[in-house]
Amino acid sequence: MNRCPQLLAAACLIMGLAAPVVAQALTQAQVFDSEAQPGRLQPNEVLMVENRTDLVFNDGSVARLNGGSRFQFRPTDRTFVLEQGALWLSVPPNNGGLRLSVGGVTAQSPGGNLVGLSKADGTIQFIAMARDPRGPVRVSRPGTKPQFLDAGQVLTLKPKDRALPRPQFVDLTDLLQSELFAGLLTPTPMPSAQSGLPMPLWEALAQPLSEIRQALAYQDELLKRGLLIRR
Repeated sequence: MNRCPQLLAAACLIMGLAAPVVAQALTQAQVFDSEAQPGRLQPNEVLMVENRTDLVFNDGSVARLNGGSRFQFRPTDRTFVLEQGALWLSVPPNNGGLRLSVGGVTAQSPGGNLVGLSKADGTIQFIAMARDPRGPVRVSRPGTKPQFLDAGQVLTLKPKDRALPRPQFVDLTDLLQSELFAGLLTPTPMPSAQSGLPMPLWEALAQPLSEIRQALAYQDELLKRGLLIRR
């Protein structure tokens, strides 16, 4: 009898090695339009939204789009693609990682909570909403040196920029008061009834909203250290 597999398993337990996590494939998303019936988005389909729209993916990822946005996702490399508009994206940990592409620029991290914007003048922005303990958000574009985003930092790339600029600290409270996050951080005793959000969506939002609250607490530290100035 070959005992190698048993010995290997025992060795892994002794060394404290966890079994590798297999990422769940992205196969579909539930679409919750604020003014329409819920629908479904399939891989590689382009979603054009007129109103603020929420998406809950089969792997637990959550996205919110502003009105006027265009979006799709690719299952082969687990890439979320924002073609225009504004997107808030949260991907659970140990689930294959976050990979957001905007205008040929890619933001990637082990998991996380990120905003991407593609503006009418060609400007691209990535804003890290939360800190992932496994590492920062890596922003890259072919032929340029990558940059790294920590919680509460923004990278702004203008059309004339040849290299990726260094990230800057940004006041998240301004962003959280925008249309993209309207109503999400307002505590209610019955969230699905009071906020108008379906319960499956509200349940999916629980973890990313907790991460944002932690990021706000982290920004208070930055204020005390003088790294962030609040207007």
